[in-house]
Amino acid sequence: AEFSYDWRRSSAHNAVLLKEFIDQYAIDVARYRGLKIDDHDTIEFDVVCHSMGCLLARYFLRYGNQALPKDGKSLPTLDWSGSKRIKNLVMVAPPNLGSLRALQSLRYGYRRLGFGYSSSILATMPSMYELLPRKRHRPIINEEGRSLDPLNITHWEENKWGPFSAEEDATLRILLPNISSRKERLALMKARMKKNMTTASQFQRSMDIDSEPPPGLKLWLFAGNSKQTPSRLRRDAKGHWNLQSELLGDGAVLSRSALMKDSRQAQLSTSTAKTPIGWSGVVFLFSGHLGLTRNPEFIVNLAYILKEGHWVLKEGRW
Repeated sequence: AEFSYDWRRSSAHNAVLLKEFIDQYAIDVARYRGLKIDDHDTIEFDVVCHSMGCLLARYFLRYGNQALPKDGKSLPTLDWSGSKRIKNLVMVAPPNLGSLRALQSLRYGYRRLGFGYSSSILATMPSMYELLPRKRHRPIINEEGRSLDPLNITHWEENKWGPFSAEEDATLRILLPNISSRKERLALMKARMKKNMTTASQFQRSMDIDSEPPPGLKLWLFAGNSKQTPSRLRRDAKGHWNLQSELLGDGAVLSRSALMKDSRQAQLSTSTAKTPIGWSGVVFLFSGHLGLTRNPEFIVNLAYILKEGHWVLKEGRW
């Protein structure tokens, strides 16, 4: 079965819908097997997810159907309540520590094969901010060598990124047809972005908490580690922002982001940094972000992990 979700919404919001889907699917499987409906709690699933779907799945396993607290500061209770029916979680190209590609999409918009979204439209989507890299990894460096926070609206406004660019005003006029003043349009967009950033900060902090998965739950990773991947946005002395691809990944997600290798101590090297995810196994493949799911080695290893007889729930892809 495939769980389809609105990728524009927060992964925390979609986790609520995922729980409803899994609960109903467990009942359907129990009926298919000729079991009593009361026995549906014994049904276990394997979940296979890609990219943003991995964030949704991880949040669900950790927090079940708990929403992010409305105060914008506190975090939900990490009780692994979503892991009750899950045996294996297979993550493919997960942006566990964010992706600079998402930052670039928010700055310039996203287009592929003649279709896409402007930066102003993407800026209204809560999910995009949850994909941004963490400040502690220094993804944005100004000319003074200072790290800037991707979730700080001031940097976006000062640098005229995304909706604050003059070229985006035509889109803002469409989005806000009853607002005649550009100043007022930007003020409304700024308020929307700031709210999304606050929620994304909550989401990221909830995902970064170290916690061992419960017994019986296995977490598997398939990631790319062969392509130069955007890793840093640096401003030079002339005020130009330059995108650097100094590290390896799948072209969209760095391998250290997928692994969740986190250098929280200043002198801690990437190779020895700890990860809050207790991986059961890690496989690196020579494929791009979308190509990983079509890689023959992924398919062969996935079949081995899942084995025969398991019911597999596949999450929608970003």
